Amino acid sequence: MKHRFRHRRHSLSTRLIWIFLTMAVIFVVLVGGTMGLAFKHGFEDSLRPHLVRYLEYIQTDIGSPPDLEKAQALVERLPIEIHIFKPEETWSSTGKPPDLASIDYGHGFEQNGVQYQVGQYRGREYLVSQHNNYTLAFSIPRTRGPMHWRLGIPMVILLLVLMLLHHATR
Repeated sequence: MKHRFRHRRHSLSTRLIWIFLTMAVIFVVLVGGTMGLAFKHGFEDSLRPHLVRYLEYIQTDIGSPPDLEKAQALVERLPIEIHIFKPEETWSSTGKPPDLASIDYGHGFEQNGVQYQVGQYRGREYLVSQHNNYTLAFSIPRTRGPMHWRLGIPMVILLLVLMLLHHATR
């Protein structure tokens, strides 16, 4: 029995499968990671103007100064969080607004005369716009699942292919 296990461990098919497995994992990590980074940066750059335009429409619907009843009606219809910071009051569609000072701002930009800042706070991404006497903060829920599921699926497919190849080489 021990001799049989030793023979399998040193057999050509086992070595080929280990080589294939190693190369496949390297390929998935390198190509998947490279393409993921390329799509992420290209997607963010091309999506940002559309997202900002969408939020400009929401700001127009809310009005200037912001009408809290209109904001509440929008939140009930759309998958969005709205937070309004005025000198006299603060309103939040979630009941608890983010702390603007605690948001980790990554970058800012100006579009159509309005200053925007993009940042993260407690795992959520916020787009914050500054106006004359009030500040609006928006957060759109993520629709994608956690990253570990997206990385796990190609690995499961790879293992299934390896099992089929092992069966075919035997």
